[in-house]
Amino acid sequence: LADTLPPYMIPAAFMAIDAIPLTTNGKVDHRALPTPDPTISATQRYVAPRTPAEEKLAGIWSDVLGVERVGAEDNFFELGGDSIRAVQVLSACRAAGLGLAVWMVLQAKTLSELAAMVPVGGPNGDHGDSVPLTPSQLWLIDRGVSGGRTVRLALSAQPDVGLLDRALRAVVNHHQALRLVPTEDGRAVEGEAGAALVVPLDLRSVPDGLRRAAIGRAVAEAGAALEPAHGALVRGTLVRVDDEKPDELWLTVHALAADEGSWPTIVADLNSAYRALVSGTPADLEPVATPWRTWAEQLVEQARSESLPDLAEYWLGRPPAAALPLDRPGGRDNDTEATARSLTVVLPAEPTALLLAGPEPEHLLLTSLGRVLADWSGGERVEVDVVSDPRRDGALGAALSRTVGPLADRHPVSLRLPKGRDLAGSVRSVGRQLRAVPSFAQAYGLLRHLAADSELAEELGRSPAPQVGFRFTPTAVTKAERSSDVPLVFAPAHIAPAAAPDAPRAHLLEVDARVQDDQLYLRWTYGECVHDADTVRGLADAQLRELTEFLGQSGGRPAHPAHATHQAAASDAVTELMTLHRIPGASIALIHNGEVTSVRAFGTLGVDDPTPVTEDTLFAAGSISKHVTTFALLRLVSDGLVELDRDINDYLRSWKVPPGPEPVTAASLLANQAGLAPHPARDDYYHRYDPVPTVLDVLHGRPPAKTPPVRRRDAPGEVFKLSPLNFSVLQQAMTDLTGEPFPELVGRLLFEPLGMTASGFDSVFPDTSGRLFARGHRADGTPVPDGFVIHPETAAGGLWTTAGDLARLGLEIRRCHLGRPGGLVDAGLVRRMLTPQAGRNYGWSTILDDTGGDLEFGHGGQATGYQAMTGLRAQSGTGAVLLSNAAGGRELVRHLLATVWSGQHHLAHLWQQAIDEATARERDGHRKDPAK
Repeated sequence: LADTLPPYMIPAAFMAIDAIPLTTNGKVDHRALPTPDPTISATQRYVAPRTPAEEKLAGIWSDVLGVERVGAEDNFFELGGDSIRAVQVLSACRAAGLGLAVWMVLQAKTLSELAAMVPVGGPNGDHGDSVPLTPSQLWLIDRGVSGGRTVRLALSAQPDVGLLDRALRAVVNHHQALRLVPTEDGRAVEGEAGAALVVPLDLRSVPDGLRRAAIGRAVAEAGAALEPAHGALVRGTLVRVDDEKPDELWLTVHALAADEGSWPTIVADLNSAYRALVSGTPADLEPVATPWRTWAEQLVEQARSESLPDLAEYWLGRPPAAALPLDRPGGRDNDTEATARSLTVVLPAEPTALLLAGPEPEHLLLTSLGRVLADWSGGERVEVDVVSDPRRDGALGAALSRTVGPLADRHPVSLRLPKGRDLAGSVRSVGRQLRAVPSFAQAYGLLRHLAADSELAEELGRSPAPQVGFRFTPTAVTKAERSSDVPLVFAPAHIAPAAAPDAPRAHLLEVDARVQDDQLYLRWTYGECVHDADTVRGLADAQLRELTEFLGQSGGRPAHPAHATHQAAASDAVTELMTLHRIPGASIALIHNGEVTSVRAFGTLGVDDPTPVTEDTLFAAGSISKHVTTFALLRLVSDGLVELDRDINDYLRSWKVPPGPEPVTAASLLANQAGLAPHPARDDYYHRYDPVPTVLDVLHGRPPAKTPPVRRRDAPGEVFKLSPLNFSVLQQAMTDLTGEPFPELVGRLLFEPLGMTASGFDSVFPDTSGRLFARGHRADGTPVPDGFVIHPETAAGGLWTTAGDLARLGLEIRRCHLGRPGGLVDAGLVRRMLTPQAGRNYGWSTILDDTGGDLEFGHGGQATGYQAMTGLRAQSGTGAVLLSNAAGGRELVRHLLATVWSGQHHLAHLWQQAIDEATARERDGHRKDPAK
């Protein structure tokens, strides 16, 4: 048959049976026919294995595929193999001493052909001690990259520095790329890691205001200590700021040793090694399916392919692309990582699901990016450097999932985007163009750095480099394992290592498209010495519009299932938690995709008042008042009425900050670094019907105030200290400057324009607003006398509000931060508000966390008998507000952290710290109040 018929018409196998089964109608009963034996080939005879390698492989194939007899000329896939079983074969080959790679299993046509690929001289062949450098490493060396990338890991405890050093050394010893020294012949040899990998940095005696600079110097020294020529590629700085708080590990790894995809494995192995050492057992780490040497050598083998040079024509023949416009043409020489800035836009969950469900999501992303760049440059061609990570390439990715090293490679893509073509037409055209890009794995890097034809490599090197880089990560990287026994670090869902400040940037613009929490994040990175933020923001928004238009987003679609899950989780457990922790009433607002999607009310006004809580019920917000006051002050700054760095006494009329060598400014007050002496622990609140001091009374320390006059203690900027006095000074300055009482002033600046009709700073607002208010309750469930108490520092703790109103404020802060039009406050001021101060995860009256890839901001509030929180993700617009009328409401805070912010262990840790500190303050206050 093979002599007379084409191959597709030849039967795959012949089976001998005793009789042909028939149905009752006399036709062939196909369901009763036996399954053909794939080992009985119709076109070839069985050929027994002839060499030791073939015999080993035949036994492995037989075990993995469940086939009784495997011949030398059999095909892996015809015997029932697939990509998953190829990985199983690879593991078995390594155990048997056969140094093969997954790509060999996938490409070999027969068992004998695969056996011929087995290196001579052992599992990895007889290579001596050297390892070939990969295209990614050679690209970095060509660019002169000399620094590392640093990740800040928030530890969950104070580790033993000696054990931590041993754990990190175990990780370095386990992953070959972390200890390789490049040589001049294009290879690398193993070096010595050095004496100490982890250096402790004790900041307990350093003033708060100087700690950030001290950490910066230490991390810079760690980066400077990286010496690839001597094998020093990893350094850690263990920072301790307080005996009662967890440490931080600032881990720096050289770019030649690890890329972004390596970090989850490094962190997971560091956790595992430290836990083992703490328990007194050896740090035996999980095996690596594809060691770095194997990967590097298989790239060398691929570079010898006879067909590889034919692929070079795609890159050699590409027409030039239009140059991108520059806002500051002379700034390119100074375009380093120190000048890099980023902004992010987010595609909501529903269109993201449509994008991922499509056949080629990366094609659509490149089309939208290309159209935006073409419109901006005025040309019809754009060039993009596309970064690809083989860890995400099917079976090959499974084999490389734990391989540490710079695996990610890049290749230029040239796109033609004629003017006037509609979006759908552009998508089809770009799809055809991208399918023409050589799909041979690592082809461009192999041609440029490892191919035997040096003239071809030099010609590729002379081609202009793309001005734009692009990376698409369809799923979040695997989080490092977190143990509840002896956890070392809280590993975020997305680890974003920061490059050395003096490292040159490879591209004018870099676009990182990443799917996280069911949404697509488009992160645009640019150099502020070359481009303005408004320019890049316009490009990012334009790409988002292109994607939204093509995916057909409409406002009438049902809520995304993930959002519905959040709502259900936040509702189902609330009543149970309230009963368990003696919380009479609560109100919760949920925010999704930048909109308030639900405001729910639970319980009653009090244990002795069965009136139900509603969406309009007032609650005391506690320290969330500072969050609101800060934004109101920034409104005055944005309007040009206040200068943040000017002496605050210039605005004060009825009272002055005591004189000192340096002025106290609004910025130092907002940053809690003004140096004012805090009041000692005391009973500084007042019952509802008692005489209540004014803010001026508090500042002067005169009756009916119970506290001494405000005085200085430290120089501004030296010590970080949370204190309501900072906001009392700001409150008086705002009142003196405008001549308006503070409640009316904030109403005019914020509450009226934002529609926050149920919010007020007046101490009698619950009695005069005409609305019902929730009565406060202590931790034991007993009511606060008279329903609530009054704190005279109104700006710091006197806000009454609803969950819906606070949600509106959070969305306005987000809008200003993103630079959207119509914001009440200048975007630069809000970004300064949401910037960490004094080396802490705390901005201007805002808890901050950006370890998960999206900046999360908010604040907690604890008044006597009340517990509250507000939080929002700046890019995705996901968040929540909680108000409760009991000290036990902190349990509802934990519940929201576990649902709305699932997986954000670092944020949960920050909130837990805030809750613990507030609980301690409340406990101290109880001891001093005989009425409790």
